[in-house]
Formats: sequence, C-alpha cells, structure tokens
Amino acid sequence: MKEVIDRFRDVVIQIATPYSTGTGFYLKGPNLIITNEHVIRGNQEVVVNGHNLPKKLVRVIFADPKHDLAFLEVPDTYEIPEVKLAENGGTQQGDPVIAIGHPFGFKFSATQGIISNTMHKMGDITYLQHDAALNPGNSGGPLVNMQGDVIGVNTFVVRDGDNIGFSLPAHYLAESIREYKEKSGEIAVRCYSCGNVVAESQLAGEYCPYCGANLETPNKAEPYEPVGMTRTIEDMLGKLGNDIGLSRRGPASWEIPTAAPRSRSPTTSNRASSQAMPSSVCSPKKISRPCTNTCSAKTTTSRASRSASADRTSSSPCSFSTAIST
Repeated sequence: MKEVIDRFRDVVIQIATPYSTGTGFYLKGPNLIITNEHVIRGNQEVVVNGHNLPKKLVRVIFADPKHDLAFLEVPDTYEIPEVKLAENGGTQQGDPVIAIGHPFGFKFSATQGIISNTMHKMGDITYLQHDAALNPGNSGGPLVNMQGDVIGVNTFVVRDGDNIGFSLPAHYLAESIREYKEKSGEIAVRCYSCGNVVAESQLAGEYCPYCGANLETPNKAEPYEPVGMTRTIEDMLGKLGNDIGLSRRGPASWEIPTAAPRSRSPTTSNRASSQAMPSSVCSPKKISRPCTNTCSAKTTTSRASRSASADRTSSSPCSFSTAIST
C-alpha cells in the first residue's frame, strides 16, 4: 500500500480558489489535471500546488457539470510519474481502495476503505460507494485500487453519514476526456441539458447549438471581486508585495509565501483554520460546515453574493443534507 501511496505523492495536486479548496490529479496521457467542476466553478483560473509543482495559476479549460468534472491546463515544466485509469471496470464490492487528497487544506493524506456498492444510481449516473474517509478538500481527488490505478474521482459524501463517500467511476472520466480532445484543445463545456460537449467556437452567442440552453465556458466567468474585510486584507497583502491571486486559499483565507510564523485572527474558531502550513496563513474567519451543493449546474449564485458569503460556504467536498438511499 505504501508503494501505491508514494506513487501518487507527485500526482495529486492541491487546488485553491477564492471560494473553496479541493484536490486534483494529473494524467500524463491526455496531459490534463482532473478535478471536480464544483471545486473550480465560477473561476477562469485556479491556484495549483503539488509535491513537485510550485504554486501556479492555471486556466480552467473544460467544465462538465453533468458529471461534476473539470480539466485544468498543465504547466509546461510539470514532470511527474504516469498513473493509469481503470476504465474497463472490474471493481467489485469489498475491494480495498485508497482515497487520496488534501482535506481541510492539509498537505496530502490517504485514507483506506472498501467498495460498499458498485451500482449506486443517481439520475442516469452510476457511482462507486465506499467507506474511505472523505472530508472538505478531498473533492476531485483520485480513488485508487491496490494496483495503483485510478478507479474513480471522489465527488460527494452523505452528510452525517459514517464514511459514506461516492466516486465517479473512471469510465465516465475517460469518456469526457475523449469528447474534450475531439474539440482540438479549445476551451469547452458540457451542456447540462442535452449532454453534448460544446467548444467555445461552437456557441451560438451564449447558447448551446444543440438544444438552445444557456451556456458559459470557463473563460467567461467574471473576475473575483473581494468585498468588506476580505478586500481590506487583500489590499494590505498587495501593498506588501504579495501576489494576491497566488495567495488565496479558499474563503477568506490566504497563504503568504514567507518564513514568518503563522498569522491567524482571534476570531478564527474552526478546526480547519488551524491547519499546518509551510507559509503564513491569514484567515479572519474560516468555514465551519460542509456545503449542501448538489453537484447540479442548476444551482447558481451571483458573483457578488458568493464573495460576500465566502466565509460561510465551501464547495469541497459536495455533501447532501440527508442520507441517499442506495
């Protein structure tokens, strides 16, 4: 097991936006960073950071709200080991699995469990249910078998459930990769209404050319505008010479790349805010509960209200307020 976990140390990536933190992982074949759509939603660029990857801003190049998947471009200098997708099935109930990610913003952790159900239906998508512990920040991370192959993308949990987590099977990811690659590297989005992948050049204004539904490609997301205390802090950090975009680490939280001791406001009360970081972390008020995001593109929030309520919500990992029957 240690060999499998060590293999993913360079593969698994931490993702941060002004609204949330999450996990991603690198696939060498398609040369993409994979994560959940709800982790990057509403952002043109996100911050990525890994064991062998210095912190960088990268573009979101594909969003798939139907399957809760997103693809990020890969920095040119990123050289890491290759891992494979187990897209041909074979996963059985009782198989041991490992969930890898960055829960609560911590640096790289792995939890072990077993597959509880291989056929959990939700709409027209079948998920893998497992009991490897998932926490806020694990969204978008890989679910791995004992051979070191990625069998799923960790996507959501049941709130108040006892380690009831769900992963999107790898064959859905492989299908989305193939459909995206057919668009010749253009920024693209999957239409939630009709299910077609639409490149930016195919859009009829802001509408899907297949069904007429309103669509927004990732590069059309409005820039983040801080308000209130968040804006004051970012103004101060900017005057001190910090790159604000690279410093953001989720709702009302920043990582300052210095060797100074960690800075924390006395109003901080949540255990997630006491995370150990190699750099100073400034967080006037951290989140105190997982989100109730249902992984649906139909759930929308205005940019201004998201900024104003950033200290109250998080989208990693997505969770449900009640248990889901299997």
